[in-house]
Amino acid sequence: MMKKIILISLVLFSILLSACVMPGAKPPATTPTVEEQPANITPVPPEAVNQTTTAPLPVSQPGSECLAAQNILQRDQCFLDLASSQRDVKMCDQIYSIAVRDGCLDRFADTDEKVCGQMNDATLRQNCFYAAAMRLNDTQYCTPIGDAARRTECLKALSPPCSFEKNETATTLCRALNKKDYTLCTSNQCLFDYAIKTGDRNACAIISGELALSGACQAAVRNESNYCAALPQQSIQDYCYELTAYALNDSSWCGRGSEGSDYRNRCVLNFAINESDVSLCAQAAPETSRDDCYLGYANARNDPSVCPKVINSLNRNKCMISTALKNANPAACNGLPYYDKRSCYNLVISGTVPIYEADSCALVDDPLWQVKCYTAAAQQGSDSSICQKISDAGSKADCLAKFS
Repeated sequence: MMKKIILISLVLFSILLSACVMPGAKPPATTPTVEEQPANITPVPPEAVNQTTTAPLPVSQPGSECLAAQNILQRDQCFLDLASSQRDVKMCDQIYSIAVRDGCLDRFADTDEKVCGQMNDATLRQNCFYAAAMRLNDTQYCTPIGDAARRTECLKALSPPCSFEKNETATTLCRALNKKDYTLCTSNQCLFDYAIKTGDRNACAIISGELALSGACQAAVRNESNYCAALPQQSIQDYCYELTAYALNDSSWCGRGSEGSDYRNRCVLNFAINESDVSLCAQAAPETSRDDCYLGYANARNDPSVCPKVINSLNRNKCMISTALKNANPAACNGLPYYDKRSCYNLVISGTVPIYEADSCALVDDPLWQVKCYTAAAQQGSDSSICQKISDAGSKADCLAKFS
């Protein structure tokens, strides 16, 4: 009986113990009422429960419609048309073709100098920079122009007058001409040139210390030879005639100098070369000076056909050799005697001056030296195709072998 009582007591005690809250246990979760929520928490509206939030779609970018084009050509044309219609240079950046892109940028060149440097075509780029320089009156846009002549033209157009003359005399003359005032000249040459260009003989009157220049100034402005003839010495007169010839660009004045005069001989040689008229050399005297005229002409014009006119045989050979060497023209050696000719060929073909023209080798009348001429021309020009001009198969192969 006692055991039953104890067992019943233990069961009752266990039931009572399980009904109690254990220390540290969390209370059952409950949803607080609105009044029970802390003040710093915003209540969630009931209608927002389970609602999905979606990010806004991106705004369509300008030109995005062009991306739907069927091919690159159509897409480029689309961007080009948009750039023009919307005056939006950024559309040009989307163009794939370099040429089309340059054309697109060029449409903005008249108002936007920044596009110049973005152009790939050299001509368009230079034209763009030039137009920008003129429009903005700013020489900084001349500097990027690649062509030296165009760049100088640009700089001259925007720089003060007379800024690009070759020396001080030319600069002074330029200023005098611009101001129409010969007193701005600081040299006799400036006064002379001013008088020739303007026809103002008053400038001649203040040339001092140079009788020939003063006389030539008056003679040229008035086109009267007596101003030279009146000078005190024959040499001064001859020099006066030479200067007048140059001032008027008239070779007939050379012949007014005394025969055999150095001034007359120099005058006819210069005009012979400048006018490609070797017949003027006939006015040179004596015979040695005439030979020198022919030699000088042959050298300057690379024309050995003139050399046979030289009377002295030694000077004639000298004419051919010097013409050949100065112009690297082996064909000029052809008229020489056999041994002199071979020596001349050797000097020209093995010389430091490149053969001026490979086709001139065809005129070499010695077959052996003709081959050497072609071979040397090919090597000097790094052009193996010149070897093909050699008719002999073995020699041609030797020439081509130098490039293998």
